[in-house]
Amino acid sequence: MANASRHWTRRRPLWAQILGLTIFVLLLPLVGFLLLNRFGRDLIEAEAAAVEAEAGAIALALEISAIRLDEANRVVLDALRARELLLAVASSRSPNSRIRLFDSRGRLLLDSDREIDGQLGGLGKGGLLISPSENFGRSFVPTLSDYPIYYEVGYDDERIYAEIHQALNINALFSGVYADPNAGRFRVLGAAQVSSAIAVLGAVLVDHDDTGIEQALNDLNQRIFWIFLIAFVITILVSLLLAWLIATPVTRLSRAARRLAAKEILPADLPTFPRRHDEIGDLALSLRVMARALIERADASDAFAAEVAHELKNPLTSLRSAAETLPLIKDSEKQARLLAVLAEDTDRLDRLISDISSSSRLDAELAREDPGRADLVATIVKFLEGQRLVDPEGLGGVFFDAGGLDFAPVRATESRLIQVVQNLLSNALSFCPDPAHVHLRLRMPRIGWVQMTVTDQGPGIPADKLDVIFRRFFTDRSESFGKHSGLGLSIVQRIVMAAGGSITAENRDYGSVGQTGARFIVELPLTRM
Repeated sequence: MANASRHWTRRRPLWAQILGLTIFVLLLPLVGFLLLNRFGRDLIEAEAAAVEAEAGAIALALEISAIRLDEANRVVLDALRARELLLAVASSRSPNSRIRLFDSRGRLLLDSDREIDGQLGGLGKGGLLISPSENFGRSFVPTLSDYPIYYEVGYDDERIYAEIHQALNINALFSGVYADPNAGRFRVLGAAQVSSAIAVLGAVLVDHDDTGIEQALNDLNQRIFWIFLIAFVITILVSLLLAWLIATPVTRLSRAARRLAAKEILPADLPTFPRRHDEIGDLALSLRVMARALIERADASDAFAAEVAHELKNPLTSLRSAAETLPLIKDSEKQARLLAVLAEDTDRLDRLISDISSSSRLDAELAREDPGRADLVATIVKFLEGQRLVDPEGLGGVFFDAGGLDFAPVRATESRLIQVVQNLLSNALSFCPDPAHVHLRLRMPRIGWVQMTVTDQGPGIPADKLDVIFRRFFTDRSESFGKHSGLGLSIVQRIVMAAGGSITAENRDYGSVGQTGARFIVELPLTRM
């Protein structure tokens, strides 16, 4: 009991386990935020590809409309046409974009930020304000530290952008992603060479910031944040509701079971939750049924122990009396009769102990063993042939009628069925006058059931004994007192009930004067082999 108490004190509350498990499952989607890093990089790469293609398109437009021959018949860029084209393209674009034109040496010629109304556009402005929900997911997306720092190159700057350098030396499209710490944004650059068939004239640099990308990621972060927050609150509420619906009744049942074990309450005091038409209600009802069954079994064990003590007391008293009287008797004939009594009581005691041992083991064996499946018809035929009880000549014995049944599978082992048939036939034969005539019949009283009747031609069962005929140690054999333990029919009843069947006893009137008899009716449910 102490070990059980220690076990009960080390438990973890069910409501806490439910709540913890649901929160853990809810937190799993947070792993999906790690995918935002890849998603953000994909957006930036897509933006770089778009800027790269745009730079190529502008360079092609310049090659078509802004290349001319100067006085020395050299191919040059027409600055006026190039300016008009770049301003036309820049004015139709987002204020957060920028177009610059460089000469063949990488020097800046035109900048859309300086040409449109003298304004800088959006590239020089500060970063967007970040709300708490946006900041919730910023740690899961690409950061500025993941990219090289952007440095501004002006008209008088001798430095050159790496993309412009590559575009001037290799006739291809190039792009790059940079971090602008001052603006708190990414900058995506795309460069393309402007050339004629004989000379490289310059390069175009298209510059986008990450306003669109950042806005898309922030919108996604906001949605995920609010969805997670709402789901978290709902999950907590649902978890608490589940904990209340499940853990509370289970806790009550646990406390009631402990009180029942301590004999503080009766099975009738266990909670039943009649309004719960679910597993909790079934559990409460099953617990009450189990408690009643255990108490009934305990009471039956106590009653059995008392009955055993009572049955053993009679032969022991007789043995003691004979043993104490034997030394006092000198007559050899009387001594012989006393010795016969001692031997008879010893045999009776031995038989009684064997039957009691077999009966006491029966319930435990029936509870542990697999009931199996057996054919009742084949079992009866096998037993009768083995015991040679069938008398086809009508001189006495057992008359078997299968009732047209060839196969009757029931939920019991063959050994248990043999035990039932043997006890019933032995009981019937012991009451029949010589020569004995016992009728064993099978039939199907209704669909799914088989009925076995054992009828004898004995004196029958007294009417006041029909209700106690299956009680342990009951016997009504005045002419053979002490030769039967009175456990045979009790064993039959327990085996039949374990197989899901029933057994009853009644008197049979044959219609002739002086001819009566007892009939035992066993009904068993059929099953599949």
